[in-house]
Amino acid sequence: MSKLDSTTKRRIDRSIGSALFSDTERMEMWFADHWKRIAVAAVALVVAVTAVFAVVRYARAREVEAARTLQKAPTDAELTQALDKYHDSVGAPYERTRL
Repeated sequence: MSKLDSTTKRRIDRSIGSALFSDTERMEMWFADHWKRIAVAAVALVVAVTAVFAVVRYARAREVEAARTLQKAPTDAELTQALDKYHDSVGAPYERTRL
């Protein structure tokens, strides 16, 4: 019996697999073979989404804190100190004109 090269073996295996198994069974076998990679990818996706959510929430909380601090500064000294701390906030130009 002659030796078959790897591409011929793959073609034969693919045709046998097509004849024996349905698409659903092939999908189930693929998931059974690759379940660890799928689980790792799912966990990585959850961690990435959580990290993005945390960064967005932190940025929003910082914006709100800056707005409250700038708005509630009653004296010029406190307003100047708040502007030094939150110089890059959205409300900083308005508060500079208030000085």
